[in-house]
Amino acid sequence: APTVTWYHNNMELRQSVKFMKRYTGEDYVFVINRVKCDDRGEYIIKAENSYGVREEPVFLNVQPLPEEETYKPHEAPVRRRQAMTYKFWQDESDSAPSFTFLLRPRVIQMYQTCKLLCCLSGKPVPNVKWYKGSRELNKYDYPQTQADGVVAMEIVNCKPDDSGKYKCVAQNDLGVDETACVVIVEAHEHSEEQ
Repeated sequence: APTVTWYHNNMELRQSVKFMKRYTGEDYVFVINRVKCDDRGEYIIKAENSYGVREEPVFLNVQPLPEEETYKPHEAPVRRRQAMTYKFWQDESDSAPSFTFLLRPRVIQMYQTCKLLCCLSGKPVPNVKWYKGSRELNKYDYPQTQADGVVAMEIVNCKPDDSGKYKCVAQNDLGVDETACVVIVEAHEHSEEQ
Protein backbone atom coordinates (compact mmCIF):
# COMPACT_ATOMS: atom_id res chain seq x y z
CA ALA A 1 0.00 0.00 0.00
CA PRO A 2 1.32 3.47 -0.78
CA THR A 3 2.18 6.11 1.79
CA VAL A 4 -0.09 9.10 1.15
CA THR A 5 0.85 12.60 2.31
CA TRP A 6 -0.96 15.91 1.79
CA TYR A 7 0.66 19.33 1.31
CA HIS A 8 -0.55 22.94 1.29
CA ASN A 9 1.83 25.87 0.61
CA ASN A 10 4.76 23.40 0.55
CA MET A 11 4.04 22.23 4.11
CA GLU A 12 2.99 18.69 5.01
CA LEU A 13 -0.42 18.57 6.66
CA ARG A 14 -0.20 16.20 9.61
CA GLN A 15 -3.08 14.49 11.40
CA SER A 16 -4.68 16.96 13.83
CA VAL A 17 -8.05 18.27 14.99
CA LYS A 18 -8.17 20.39 11.80
CA PHE A 19 -6.78 17.83 9.31
CA MET A 20 -7.97 14.22 9.47
CA LYS A 21 -6.71 11.40 7.27
CA ARG A 22 -9.01 8.40 6.80
CA TYR A 23 -8.23 5.15 5.04
CA THR A 24 -10.86 2.58 4.08
CA GLY A 25 -9.37 -0.24 2.05
CA GLU A 26 -7.80 1.50 -0.93
CA ASP A 27 -9.78 4.74 -0.46
CA TYR A 28 -7.86 7.64 1.04
CA VAL A 29 -9.89 10.58 2.39
CA PHE A 30 -8.57 13.87 3.70
CA VAL A 31 -10.98 15.93 5.84
CA ILE A 32 -10.47 19.63 6.62
CA ASN A 33 -12.53 20.62 9.65
CA ARG A 34 -13.82 24.15 10.34
CA VAL A 35 -12.83 25.42 6.91
CA LYS A 36 -11.93 29.12 6.66
CA CYS A 37 -11.25 31.34 3.66
CA ASP A 38 -7.50 31.00 4.45
CA ASP A 39 -7.76 27.28 3.58
CA ARG A 40 -8.41 28.20 -0.07
CA GLY A 41 -5.69 27.19 -2.51
CA GLU A 42 -3.76 24.36 -4.06
CA TYR A 43 -3.30 21.09 -2.19
CA ILE A 44 -0.92 18.38 -3.39
CA ILE A 45 -1.55 14.71 -2.69
CA LYS A 46 1.62 12.62 -2.83
CA ALA A 47 1.47 8.81 -3.02
CA GLU A 48 4.69 6.85 -2.65
CA ASN A 49 5.57 3.15 -2.68
CA SER A 50 8.53 0.99 -3.68
CA TYR A 51 7.69 1.51 -7.38
CA GLY A 52 7.82 5.32 -7.29
CA VAL A 53 6.05 8.57 -6.46
CA ARG A 54 2.94 10.23 -7.90
CA GLU A 55 1.68 13.73 -7.13
CA GLU A 56 -1.74 15.20 -7.93
CA PRO A 57 -2.68 18.82 -7.29
CA VAL A 58 -6.25 19.77 -6.44
CA PHE A 59 -7.77 23.19 -5.83
CA LEU A 60 -9.99 23.97 -2.87
CA ASN A 61 -12.19 27.02 -3.31
CA VAL A 62 -13.78 28.41 -0.15
CA GLN A 63 -16.69 30.84 -0.44
CA PRO A 64 -17.56 33.11 2.49
CA LEU A 65 -21.07 32.67 3.86
CA PRO A 66 -23.45 35.30 2.55
CA GLU A 67 -24.07 38.07 5.06
CA GLU A 68 -27.41 37.77 6.76
CA GLU A 69 -29.74 40.65 6.19
CA THR A 70 -30.90 42.25 9.40
CA TYR A 71 -34.57 43.04 9.73
CA LYS A 72 -35.36 46.75 10.04
CA PRO A 73 -39.06 47.50 10.68
CA HIS A 74 -40.67 50.34 8.77
CA GLU A 75 -42.21 53.14 10.78
CA ALA A 76 -45.63 52.17 9.45
CA PRO A 77 -45.82 48.37 9.15
CA VAL A 78 -46.47 47.18 5.62
CA ARG A 79 -48.55 44.06 5.14
CA ARG A 80 -47.25 41.65 2.53
CA ARG A 81 -49.25 38.83 1.03
CA GLN A 82 -46.24 37.18 -0.64
CA ALA A 83 -43.29 35.62 1.14
CA MET A 84 -40.20 37.78 0.85
CA THR A 85 -37.53 36.31 -1.41
CA TYR A 86 -33.91 36.61 -0.44
CA LYS A 87 -31.11 36.58 -2.97
CA PHE A 88 -27.98 35.09 -1.44
CA TRP A 89 -25.73 35.79 -4.43
CA GLN A 90 -26.04 38.82 -6.63
CA ASP A 91 -26.00 38.28 -10.36
CA GLU A 92 -22.58 39.20 -11.63
CA SER A 93 -22.31 41.85 -14.29
CA ASP A 94 -19.99 41.30 -17.25
CA SER A 95 -16.32 41.54 -16.31
CA ALA A 96 -12.86 41.17 -17.85
CA PRO A 97 -10.92 37.94 -17.14
CA SER A 98 -9.02 37.89 -13.87
CA PHE A 99 -6.89 35.07 -12.45
CA THR A 100 -7.84 34.78 -8.78
CA PHE A 101 -5.32 32.01 -8.09
CA LEU A 102 -2.08 32.02 -10.08
CA LEU A 103 -0.06 29.15 -11.53
CA ARG A 104 2.63 27.83 -9.18
CA PRO A 105 6.12 26.59 -10.15
CA ARG A 106 6.39 22.79 -10.27
CA VAL A 107 9.25 20.32 -9.98
CA ILE A 108 8.22 16.90 -11.31
CA GLN A 109 9.94 13.55 -11.87
CA MET A 110 10.43 12.28 -15.41
CA TYR A 111 7.55 10.11 -16.77
CA GLN A 112 5.07 11.58 -14.25
CA THR A 113 2.05 13.69 -15.22
CA CYS A 114 2.32 17.34 -14.24
CA LYS A 115 -0.99 19.14 -13.69
CA LEU A 116 -0.99 22.94 -13.74
CA LEU A 117 -4.02 24.72 -12.33
CA CYS A 118 -5.26 28.23 -11.67
CA CYS A 119 -8.58 29.95 -10.94
CA LEU A 120 -10.29 32.36 -13.27
CA SER A 121 -13.23 34.72 -13.11
CA GLY A 122 -14.84 36.70 -15.91
CA LYS A 123 -18.16 37.06 -17.69
CA PRO A 124 -18.82 36.04 -20.37
CA VAL A 125 -16.70 32.94 -19.64
CA PRO A 126 -13.23 33.72 -21.01
CA ASN A 127 -11.58 31.75 -23.81
CA VAL A 128 -8.41 30.08 -22.46
CA LYS A 129 -5.18 29.24 -24.30
CA TRP A 130 -2.04 27.58 -22.93
CA TYR A 131 1.51 28.25 -24.13
CA LYS A 132 5.00 26.86 -23.58
CA GLY A 133 7.23 29.80 -24.34
CA SER A 134 5.55 31.38 -27.38
CA ARG A 135 4.14 28.08 -28.75
CA GLU A 136 0.41 27.46 -28.24
CA LEU A 137 -0.33 24.00 -26.79
CA ASN A 138 -3.13 21.95 -28.34
CA LYS A 139 -5.68 20.18 -26.15
CA TYR A 140 -5.00 16.79 -27.76
CA ASP A 141 -1.36 16.60 -26.66
CA TYR A 142 -1.96 18.60 -23.47
CA PRO A 143 -5.35 17.73 -21.89
CA GLN A 144 -7.11 20.91 -20.74
CA THR A 145 -10.18 21.53 -18.59
CA GLN A 146 -12.15 24.61 -17.53
CA ALA A 147 -15.01 24.18 -15.06
CA ASP A 148 -16.43 26.17 -12.14
CA GLY A 149 -13.69 28.76 -12.42
CA VAL A 150 -10.84 26.21 -12.19
CA VAL A 151 -8.61 25.97 -15.28
CA ALA A 152 -6.17 23.05 -15.63
CA MET A 153 -3.68 21.62 -18.13
CA GLU A 154 -1.71 18.36 -17.99
CA ILE A 155 1.76 17.56 -19.26
CA VAL A 156 1.53 13.77 -19.63
CA ASN A 157 4.60 11.51 -19.36
CA CYS A 158 7.00 14.39 -18.62
CA LYS A 159 10.41 14.48 -20.27
CA PRO A 160 13.31 16.85 -19.57
CA ASP A 161 12.50 18.89 -22.70
CA ASP A 162 9.06 19.63 -21.15
CA SER A 163 10.92 21.89 -18.69
CA GLY A 164 10.27 25.56 -19.33
CA LYS A 165 7.90 28.48 -18.84
CA TYR A 166 4.17 27.76 -19.24
CA LYS A 167 1.55 30.47 -19.59
CA CYS A 168 -2.24 30.50 -19.41
CA VAL A 169 -3.97 33.38 -21.24
CA ALA A 170 -7.67 34.16 -20.76
CA GLN A 171 -9.62 36.54 -22.99
CA ASN A 172 -13.17 37.77 -23.45
CA ASP A 173 -14.68 40.88 -25.06
CA LEU A 174 -13.79 42.98 -22.00
CA GLY A 175 -10.08 42.17 -21.70
CA VAL A 176 -7.18 39.76 -21.23
CA ASP A 177 -5.31 38.34 -18.23
CA GLU A 178 -2.50 35.82 -17.93
CA THR A 179 -0.54 33.82 -15.39
CA ALA A 180 2.69 31.87 -15.85
CA CYS A 181 4.99 29.46 -14.05
CA VAL A 182 8.16 27.44 -14.57
CA VAL A 183 8.09 23.64 -14.75
CA ILE A 184 11.27 21.65 -14.08
CA VAL A 185 11.35 17.97 -15.04
CA GLU A 186 14.01 16.04 -13.14
CA ALA A 187 15.60 13.07 -14.91
CA HIS A 188 15.86 9.80 -12.95
CA GLU A 189 19.34 8.76 -11.86
CA HIS A 190 19.66 5.10 -12.86
CA SER A 191 22.32 2.92 -11.25
CA GLU A 192 23.59 -0.45 -12.45
CA GLU A 193 22.03 -2.20 -9.41
CA GLN A 194 18.42 -1.35 -10.38
